[in-house]
Amino acid sequence: MQQERRTHPRVKCPASFRIMIDEHPEEVGQVLNLSMGGVTFIFPEKLQHKDVLDFIITCPVTPFNLNIHGEIIWSKVFSGKDKFISGAVFPYLSEEEVAHLRRVIAIFSSEMEQDRKKPA
Repeated sequence: MQQERRTHPRVKCPASFRIMIDEHPEEVGQVLNLSMGGVTFIFPEKLQHKDVLDFIITCPVTPFNLNIHGEIIWSKVFSGKDKFISGAVFPYLSEEEVAHLRRVIAIFSSEMEQDRKKPA
């Protein structure tokens, strides 16, 4: 198994994770993975590099949504021409945002570890 070399390891998110962006209220995307440093997601629109947006990430296992400012660092066509995959970083997190992110990441990190330990 390959060791994660990122500063902030990513966790895969279940299919029920959703992402909305303040400037695109009618569009809903799918979160693929999440870390303390950022998010990778599928979205119906191509987002522009360096755009700073307000993200609302719906988590199925928490009583709260993650409301976070993120900066788009890349965006490209995904699965044909009707969707885009994008990555955003979280350059400035409040203490509350850090606490919420840590909680969500800890939940899914432990689930991933349990899945790895299950017999094949």
